[in-house]
Amino acid sequence: MKQARPRNEWGPDELGAVLEGVKFYGRAWHKIKKSSLPYKGKKISTWLANRTPENIKDKEKNMKNARSQKGKDFYLNIREALKEYKSKRSLQSVGHSKSKKNPWKCLHS
Repeated sequence: MKQARPRNEWGPDELGAVLEGVKFYGRAWHKIKKSSLPYKGKKISTWLANRTPENIKDKEKNMKNARSQKGKDFYLNIREALKEYKSKRSLQSVGHSKSKKNPWKCLHS
């Protein structure tokens, strides 16, 4: 039986690279994965080196669905979505109750 790959969370730069690729290539996931378009000083392919085309497709679909459920067009509000993501990640790294590892960590300090 094939061993599952470890699950890695998506960083804000990876999300931005996916959106830049979608803006340029549309839904051509293999082209996005191999893209030499620049994003924040690196190639999109560099940002997405640890992702498969299927990972990229699924993430784009999930981001689009998450924004449409809130009644907003995701592509017009990407900065807001990235800020929201960063704030959630910073809360988790500080040890607030949203942390998946130990929700009560902040009480034991």
